[in-house]
Amino acid sequence: MRNVCWAVGLMVVFLLICSLIDGLSVLGASVSPPEENTWVEVASMQQARHTFGAAVVEGKIYAIGGVMSGYQRYSGVHKSETLNTTEMYDPVANNWTYKAPMPTPSSGFAVTVFEDKIYCIGDSYTLVYDPELDAWENKTAMPLPRGVVQAHVVDGQIYVLMGYPEDYLNWVYDPLTDSWSQRASMPDGFHGYSYVVYEDKLYVIGAYAEPSYWETGLATNGLVSDGEVLTPKVSSMVQVYDPAIDVWSMVAVGDNLLSSRSVFLLSTSGIYAPLERYILYNPYDNANPLGNYFELGLFDWASSGWVYGESCSWLSSWRKGFSVVVLDDLVYVLGGYTARDARYSSVNVLSGVPQYAVAVASALVECYVPFGYGRVAPEVSVLSLEDGGEYGFGDVPLEFGLDRSVVWMGYSLDGQANVTVTGNVTLSELSMGVHAVRVFVEDEYGNVGASDIVTFSVVSVSFPVLSVVAVVGVGVVVCACLFLLLRKYRFIKSLQTG
Repeated sequence: MRNVCWAVGLMVVFLLICSLIDGLSVLGASVSPPEENTWVEVASMQQARHTFGAAVVEGKIYAIGGVMSGYQRYSGVHKSETLNTTEMYDPVANNWTYKAPMPTPSSGFAVTVFEDKIYCIGDSYTLVYDPELDAWENKTAMPLPRGVVQAHVVDGQIYVLMGYPEDYLNWVYDPLTDSWSQRASMPDGFHGYSYVVYEDKLYVIGAYAEPSYWETGLATNGLVSDGEVLTPKVSSMVQVYDPAIDVWSMVAVGDNLLSSRSVFLLSTSGIYAPLERYILYNPYDNANPLGNYFELGLFDWASSGWVYGESCSWLSSWRKGFSVVVLDDLVYVLGGYTARDARYSSVNVLSGVPQYAVAVASALVECYVPFGYGRVAPEVSVLSLEDGGEYGFGDVPLEFGLDRSVVWMGYSLDGQANVTVTGNVTLSELSMGVHAVRVFVEDEYGNVGASDIVTFSVVSVSFPVLSVVAVVGVGVVVCACLFLLLRKYRFIKSLQTG
């Protein structure tokens, strides 16, 4: 009998494979994905700000603190207003709402997320914001105050790099114990760098030069002095830190592309767009400190080479001092400031007005659509059934996992037409023998994902049989009890009449 079941099962699997085309005919409606490699303006923040913190938690973007007003320089006059406001962006509703403010106005701090809480780390404080409670909490500050730092989480630890003074230091914060420790420092200090986490390692990128060269003040690529462009003695490098072994290594990346003082490294996840590493940088930053041109480029870690120039889009607005986050594989550039250099204005020269530059904070938010966005199929996997497994009941649970939301779900059992479902289901009244099932899903862009074919066996339908046996057994016990009670009643009755 078992051999017959297996033979029938193999035939079922064969028929299922032959009918996969039928299984792909899903029912969900689809829309066209947005145009790739483009910038789209979304709702502006309620508060104009620059040099602020931004983070993503549970599908929402948070903008925290920063500087609001502009400033003047070269005339010796500086004007700015530091903010403590917090606001949240909902991409579905496309709007911003205010949340609990920071305890103290702050700017230029590091921001990272651990266990759905936002950690803001500045030169003399560590603040934690809980979006669920909409509340702030003070934690232990860094032992050595440092400004303009960056932070990332690796294996439950927050690594804080960059900043000043001593930008080569590597401090680590443990959120569970609220304590700090120091790890191996960067071998070489960088100028204007950024870093990201990739495969549980920290990739730090920026412009490198000998310490003596920094001291001369000539370590800025493209610096112009008396009409002559100084020859830079600086190269673009990537320093790689492996937290597992506390060791640094260095990789050259070719040209001076990364000599910009404004560099942002970011990565897509491969869920909504193909997995890529991007760089947002200002190639003219050193030639013109007030330049606001930002270009997006691609980086290939395997070849340590950059793909940039005409292949990627320029940020459509001219601004600096903004924050960058990635949400659902879309790149958001928030806030910043625009700058106007009045040193060479003919009006100022003729009137004798002191030289100055003006920076004005912005509330603008733009969103970049990466290459291949909306063309990645959703992933689905069967969780409740083991391929080749055996099950002893005619009702078998079908539970599956998804990597993102979808608009349609269904399954095909034993090569039959798709059955539409809204979630996990139970495959009921299955016959004994071998069965095969596959789950299909479709996203809003019409991309269809399919699980692996899972083959399993129902070796018995004992549950109904056991139910009958149980009922009969209970009936026997009840009858026996009634019989004993009847005998006892008759025995007591006989004693009374005797």
